[in-house]
Amino acid sequence: MATADVECKNCAARFAAATGFCSRCGQALAVERLTFRKLLADAAHQLTDTDAGFWFTLRQLTRRPGAAVQEYLRGKRKAYTKPLQFYLVLLAVFFGLTELLHLDVVAIRYRIMSQSGLSWFSRIFATLLDPSGEDTSRQVLALFQQNIKVNYSLLVIMLGCTLWAGFRHRGFTLVEMVVLALYLVGYKYLFETAAMLVMITPLGPESRLSVGSALLMLSNGYLWWAIAGFPDKITLWSVVRALLLLLATGMLLHSFCLLIISL
Repeated sequence: MATADVECKNCAARFAAATGFCSRCGQALAVERLTFRKLLADAAHQLTDTDAGFWFTLRQLTRRPGAAVQEYLRGKRKAYTKPLQFYLVLLAVFFGLTELLHLDVVAIRYRIMSQSGLSWFSRIFATLLDPSGEDTSRQVLALFQQNIKVNYSLLVIMLGCTLWAGFRHRGFTLVEMVVLALYLVGYKYLFETAAMLVMITPLGPESRLSVGSALLMLSNGYLWWAIAGFPDKITLWSVVRALLLLLATGMLLHSFCLLIISL
């Protein structure tokens, strides 16, 4: 008895449903909607899988991040590295290189932020959230820098929550927005790694500071651009919406830091 043909969500080829797998690209027929359980299971299975399309994923997130993540969420997953795996690999590269080269991430990042003027973000949020605290901005910045590993993990969670608030009317779930955050914050580590490595180049102190601050600004600019291009093409409204979502994420992080300081 003949079985019905179905279309592969990854490559659009037709194949017999009874086989369970696409004969062209090998992707499984059953592509469930993402859940936290599936996200963790995929990461545990593929964390050390070097053939999972890491360079393809990196290239797509460089050229068209919003569209690439949208493809992944719609089921075109065969060629992409899983989101948690991608995030953890770049996290390991960042902290592995800084440990290997004996770079003090906290001290370097604090110096770049404070001396280049990038700490104005902290001052703005601290003033909005606690206008009476004169030293609040310095305390928030210091707390963030001293707990940078924890705060980067919090950034994924809080960015995922604000993205969900901004896109749930489009039918996206919280876990799908955490997937978007994992890819984008993982890519952000590339800029952070480059900013750290600049500190060991033969450039002069002022030049290292300028390049480092430019890379940190580019990392935030990347997030803005990527979110503005998700899930559709970039428009004036999507640019404004992306900025508002990033500001909301920043306020959530600073609110958390203020809560810790007040305890």
